Amino acid sequence: MKKFFLIYIIFILFMFIYFYSVPPAYNCDDSPETTLAYYTLGIQHPPGYPLPTLIGKIFMSIPCGNFMFRANLISVLFNILAGFFIFLIVEKIFKNFSTDLLINNFISLFSSAVYLFNYSSWLQGIIAKGSIYSLNAFFTVLVVYLLFQNNKKYFYLFSFLYGLSMGNHWTSMIVLLPAIIIYLIFNRKLINTKIIINSIVFFIIGFSIYLFVFIRNSTQPIYSWGDIKTIKDFIWLFTRAQYSGIETKHTIFHTFDLLYFYFKNLLLKEFLPLLIIIIIPVIAMLYKKIKNIIIFILTAYFSLIISVTSLATPPANTQWLIKPYLVSSNIFVSILIALSLFELLKNFKKTIIFVGILIIFITIKINYPGYRYYFIGYDYSKNLVKTASKGSIVISEGDMNIGAVLYETLINKNEFIPFITVVSLYDWYRKQIKRNFSEINLPEKSDITTYLKNFINLNLDKDIFYTNVYNEEWIKDINLFPDGMLLLIYSKNKIFVISDYKFKLYTYRGILDRKVKYDEFTKRLAIENYGMNYFKLANFFMQNKNYLSGFIFFKKGILFYDNDAAMVNAGLCAYYMGNYDEAEKLWKAAIKKNKNSSYAYSNLAFIYMIKKEYEMAKQMLNLALKANPENQTAKDLIIQIDKMQKSNMIF
Repeated sequence: MKKFFLIYIIFILFMFIYFYSVPPAYNCDDSPETTLAYYTLGIQHPPGYPLPTLIGKIFMSIPCGNFMFRANLISVLFNILAGFFIFLIVEKIFKNFSTDLLINNFISLFSSAVYLFNYSSWLQGIIAKGSIYSLNAFFTVLVVYLLFQNNKKYFYLFSFLYGLSMGNHWTSMIVLLPAIIIYLIFNRKLINTKIIINSIVFFIIGFSIYLFVFIRNSTQPIYSWGDIKTIKDFIWLFTRAQYSGIETKHTIFHTFDLLYFYFKNLLLKEFLPLLIIIIIPVIAMLYKKIKNIIIFILTAYFSLIISVTSLATPPANTQWLIKPYLVSSNIFVSILIALSLFELLKNFKKTIIFVGILIIFITIKINYPGYRYYFIGYDYSKNLVKTASKGSIVISEGDMNIGAVLYETLINKNEFIPFITVVSLYDWYRKQIKRNFSEINLPEKSDITTYLKNFINLNLDKDIFYTNVYNEEWIKDINLFPDGMLLLIYSKNKIFVISDYKFKLYTYRGILDRKVKYDEFTKRLAIENYGMNYFKLANFFMQNKNYLSGFIFFKKGILFYDNDAAMVNAGLCAYYMGNYDEAEKLWKAAIKKNKNSSYAYSNLAFIYMIKKEYEMAKQMLNLALKANPENQTAKDLIIQIDKMQKSNMIF
């Protein structure tokens, strides 16, 4: 305690920095569902996450802030603990080739700070969903620390905790196995058959945390992703079989695309590029001194990176979805950065300390998440509540929409019924929703499209809404009318009011006023959704030739989501109203946003034709066809201009 007293004080300071940055509510990702599972002691989506759920239930009992804030605190605790064990690991490594206690402790502390204040690590360390990734980081450094002790007792504890860690995000822990095996081969004198057998037993004891899903499901919780009664049910949950269809679509091109994204947008962007550059030559120097440890670190690092980029299959332009999965990789990068700094400046002690402190301050300044006044996720949920009428059904798709409606009904007891389409045909879900909402009527099982239509027809005694995120194939025969943040399918009063009045009831804190920082999840799952809601309303008025209202609502939507297609449509509304200057301005903005916006080019041709600038018009039409050879408007206009030129109508 005396040896590390100052270190403890510094880590308490790190914790206060984290506390200062914790948001008061949940983030726009799976955080609502995560908090719901903690509060209800439920089973989360595959693989179930029994360990964080049990820990989360304890935190729900802490009388400190709301439930959302308490869930965020779990991330803080385990990320700070991860940072502390990084300190212990690096401190132990330095004992191999340095006897200077001050420098050893400083470099070890520096390594912890580089990890803790990396943007991805910091963000996941203050939000509820991040509790899973922070806990995973904690287990990663803990098992590495125990493995490095080279002691039988610690190896048994390592085996137990490695098994226990499978009750969290097991796919991120199992990838450490190649590095663990290599390290054990290097230190094979320390193990024998008896130790291996005992270690397997300890691993199984830790893994038994999954008994929770059987026990808890037997009590019929109000929230559970599955009904785990048999080994077959457990395998479905544990192996994440529900997502196998997505992962089997992965190709080698996805892997290279994600690797490029990782190195460009995470490694080089979130760490100071200079630090990454110096690692490469210094690793060779360190290899000669601590060969086994360097091989272990590199194997663990690349195993994690390659496993994520080889399995994840995010939709187009959403590569950022892999960021949370890669938080643990920052551990190994941080250790290598610290070792490299020491190796380069080992003869300049004061310089090491000065440069290290400077890097820490720069890192904190650049990577501060800015979530202290973040209410965007909370307001999004409340705005959904303001839209849904009492006793209505809200058919839901999209991670944030699903989490929000479940949180608001099962925790806050708002009086509407959430219906989750993606699991609607599972028997366990049909039983669960009938237990929670007995007034709902369910049809016989069929294909999802027919099932949804039959479900709607059986519940016409209620208002029925659909979220603004939906699978078009599923709802192809269902009429949807814009109604604020939701789409109205049926009104029991048979009154359909198409207006923006509900938008005027909403709260947009941190988006339009006193803007706060936010991540890609927030941008995509909340802020852009606000824009899409306005666009759907604008499209309705545009199709009914109310161009003024369409123009106004497109412009409002663009405040949230500067979408080039919306700019094209807003320009069309302006054009039909005779406001050609505004139309030209919007179409040029669409091209600036997306150089392949074919219809923006072809629409601009109309403007140039009005101005009698026919060569410019043809130039725009050629660009339109280059972007989209099937643009029929562009084809027709080129023919029209050519005919006019041949008949000498154009000079």
